Amino acid sequence: SAFRFCPLRVKPGTAAKPGTLAEAMAQRFERYKAEVVNPFYRDVFSRFDRQLVLVDVIGALNAGPEPFHDMRLALRDVLPSFNRGSGSLLARLFQSRTEKVLFAATKADHVTANQFHNLRLLLRAMMTDESGALPIAADEADFAALSAIKCTTNRRVMYQGQQITVLEGVIRGRDKAEQLYPGEIPEHLPTPEDWHSERFRFYDFRPPDLADESADAGGRGIPHVHLDRALQFLTGDLFW
Repeated sequence: SAFRFCPLRVKPGTAAKPGTLAEAMAQRFERYKAEVVNPFYRDVFSRFDRQLVLVDVIGALNAGPEPFHDMRLALRDVLPSFNRGSGSLLARLFQSRTEKVLFAATKADHVTANQFHNLRLLLRAMMTDESGALPIAADEADFAALSAIKCTTNRRVMYQGQQITVLEGVIRGRDKAEQLYPGEIPEHLPTPEDWHSERFRFYDFRPPDLADESADAGGRGIPHVHLDRALQFLTGDLFW
């Protein structure tokens, strides 16, 4: 099947030997690109002119340096899809229509509100080239930190004589709301010291009970983080 893969430790640039599992996987990958990826770009992706790209930056930080690096490589490989230059896959298949693209770090409610800015900066740092530029040719590109369902509330508490902001919410697998300090998001790529210090331990929270009037905020709908701003960026100009 073209959809069955398994991870193999193969050095970059190494050719697979005939008759090996590596050769079989390489052939399946080429078939996957021909039968799945190219038709998707041609029949679906080519129709989009506004796009929202969701990135689980917090999950990558929790997973450790290797998964984080893999996500960074994947993001940088995706960027040429939005370019209109002759070197991109899209340009070889059709004329790209991308006008606006918003790259959004998800699970923003898993950190305190004062970390949203750093979350955006970290996502941008993951996607820039060595010169710090974003290699994308869309008419407009921006970054956001958002959450479709806000699972936590920010609280101000006293800690060692100082006021700090903490999260209040129900951690998955537990029953009662707790207050905790989730830590800080770096505004730049994590250093080796960041990984060795195990500073990234972000909890996953349970969605609020919308039957609770306090969670529903008096019928104003599902609480979220910055979905309105995302819609404004992507579609606001279409209504004026």
